[in-house]
This record gives sequence, C-alpha cells and structure tokens, in this order.
Amino acid sequence: MPRSSDRIARHLMEGSGGDAEIRRRSIVILRPRFNSEGKLPMTVKLRENSTHSLNPQLVTSVTSADETEDVMIMQDSMQRISVINGEDGEVEFVVDDEKPILLNILEETNMDGVRHLSSENKTTRYLWSIVLLSFGTLAFIQIYTQILMYYTTPVATNIEAEYPPQIIFPTVAICNNNQYRLTYLTGPRLQNRRPNKHKKLKSVDMNSTNVFDRALQNNWDIDAVKFLRNAAHWKSRMIMRCTWPNGTACRVTDFKAVWTLTGLCWAINTDPYNPAYITGSGPGHGLQLLLNIEKYERVESCTPKFRTTSLPGLKILIYNQTDIPVSSLDGVNVPPGYSMDIPFRMQHRQKFPGQNCIAETDTHREATKDFNNPHNIRTCAIRQYLKEIEARCGCSLRRAYDPNPNGKRSKSIWCSCLDL
Repeated sequence: MPRSSDRIARHLMEGSGGDAEIRRRSIVILRPRFNSEGKLPMTVKLRENSTHSLNPQLVTSVTSADETEDVMIMQDSMQRISVINGEDGEVEFVVDDEKPILLNILEETNMDGVRHLSSENKTTRYLWSIVLLSFGTLAFIQIYTQILMYYTTPVATNIEAEYPPQIIFPTVAICNNNQYRLTYLTGPRLQNRRPNKHKKLKSVDMNSTNVFDRALQNNWDIDAVKFLRNAAHWKSRMIMRCTWPNGTACRVTDFKAVWTLTGLCWAINTDPYNPAYITGSGPGHGLQLLLNIEKYERVESCTPKFRTTSLPGLKILIYNQTDIPVSSLDGVNVPPGYSMDIPFRMQHRQKFPGQNCIAETDTHREATKDFNNPHNIRTCAIRQYLKEIEARCGCSLRRAYDPNPNGKRSKSIWCSCLDL
C-alpha cells in the first residue's frame, strides 16, 4: 500500500524540465512536524535507492524555521532536494529524479523486481537483471510459439444447426444385473432332467450334492442359447408398466430380446425402419417404465458357476437403432427402490475417413442385413468377441445374434469353460 500511494502521488505531481537531460521533477508539500521540546521543524532527505517511494528519514540535526530558507542537498548517494518555506508554516520539498526514463517507466509497471535494478548492492542488481532477462526471454519464446502454432495449424469448425419438428427416439434396453433366476436353476425342470451319459464335465464333481452343480450335470447337452434365455428374467415379470413418450401405453410384446456379452436384455423401439418419434425434450417426452428387479431371484450362492458379483439393480442402455450393444456394463445403473429420471442428449458425430476410421458406403449398409458378412462394420466388434470365445471355449453363441448361422456349432452349454 505505501508504494501504491506513492505512485499515485507522483503521478499527480509529475512535471517535466526544459533541460537537455530528461529528468522527472516531483513536488511534495508537507506541513512540518514539530519537535515535542523546541517546536522546531525537522529536516528530511531521501536516498537514491528509494526514489520511487517518498519515505523520509529523519536527520539528527534540527534547524529553526527562520534559518531554513532555500536549502540544496547535493550528494552522490542522494537525490537533489530543495527545501522552500511556504506560507502558514508549510514546507515545500522539490525532488529532482535523475535516473533514466526507461527505468522509471519500468518501475511504474507491475514488474516489482525492476526496483532492485537501482539497488546500491551490485550482487542484487546483477541477480535481478539475470532473472528479469531470463523470464522475459521465456515469455517472448512462448508468445512466438503460440503465434507460430496459430498460423501453421489452423483449425476450422463448421457448425450446422438444424431444428427439426421431431426427432427419432433412441432404443432403450433393460438389463437385469442378475442373469440367472434362482427358481429356474433350483426347479424340478433342471434338477430332474436326465442328460446323455456318454460325456461328463471335467470341471464339475459328479458326486457333488450342490444344486447348482447338479443343474450343470443334468443339462450340459442342451442348447446354450436356449438355456441362457430360460434362465434370464422374463420380461412379463420384470416390466410392470410402460408408457410411450406420446402418452400411450406400450405392450410387453414391444420389447425384443437383445443379447450382449454380459447377458440378455429386453429392448424397445428397435426397428430402424419404423422408430418412434418425439416432438420435445424433458420428462414429459420420455419413456416411463415401472420395473420389478426381482431381488428374490438373486443367486447368492458361493458356487463360481452362477454367483452374481454385481449388486441388485438394472442397467439401462440407450443407443441408436442401427447399433448393437456389446456389453450391458456401459448402461446407467438403477438401484432397487428408487424413482430415477435419466436425461440424455443426442449427438450425431460423423468422422472423416482416415487411418482408424472407415467410411460407411452403400456396400456396408447393404451388408448390415447379414450378421456374419465381413463388410458389416456394425457387427465387427461383436464378431471379434465371439471368435475369441469360440477359440477358447470350443462353443459358440452366434445363434443369439444370428438365427441362421453358418458353420459348425456345439450344443453344449459350457463346453470347456463355464463363464460364457
């Protein structure tokens, strides 16, 4: 604060001389402070190393007001100060600053280190000179780099704003975190079934009395897709109520089975040729669902075959009709006992063809009708996952995605591994 007030005072009282040598002239008018004993004014002198701050230093010698006329103080280490008596006991101090004008200008800026350049200590002057030059050079280098980057790598963004009267509502899939119903695994349909005797499962103890091991022993030879679909939650029990964005009630038959690598999900609005449309945003234009999580069907056994590792709840997947979800883990988790609104913002991103991006041509769009077509880029990720599963486990789940797959497939549920 003292330095700031001094600067303001100097700006208000700044003058200019007519000499050939450029100087700064400061005039300070002070009312003298009297000594408590002799009621005499005190003489003030300013040192050169504190020129920018008018901080007076008291002198031991004191003179009377009558003896103090025009006094000129000239020393090498001090500034020139003229003391002139004024009317009503006022004393006028005229200070001539003989430092270079460039140094004065720098001191008036916010570069606080500049004031050390006029220090009497040479080490201080040299050190601060090096610091200021170093950081000044780095600042110019950074400015030059940014300007060069601006001209060498220009970025142009084309934004097209479109406000259609209605937009396509996305596909909404419901996935239960528990993929195996307890009543199905422990029911008589699986527990009392007689399998073929010519093959046994190596990973299951044939003498085990565990109900889950018995379910594997008695059903190892049935179709894997059929088993997983019957073991999953039924949509008629899980979906209690459904309302379309336009207010009409949707039916349970509107939900279609959608397979992911983490289990079976039930999706609505899956037809890319006849999707549902909405005319606005907000809760009033959303899909309303009342769902039953069926916590009583959760398998909490210690067996590694059917043990559920996730908490009770649902996963809600939102995606385009032309996409195929890979995993239900990418969805929004909905715990039991809560009423939840899931807002989302639809964005369409179109990438330009490049090293890691393939442009979808008419041939690729035609190939979307065939799941196993190598030109079907929408099913490429799923096909690669299934290929790895077939190589490791010796069985296939392609029929879950393609009703009429080509090639050999095993009807064994677990084959050589049990974690499909």
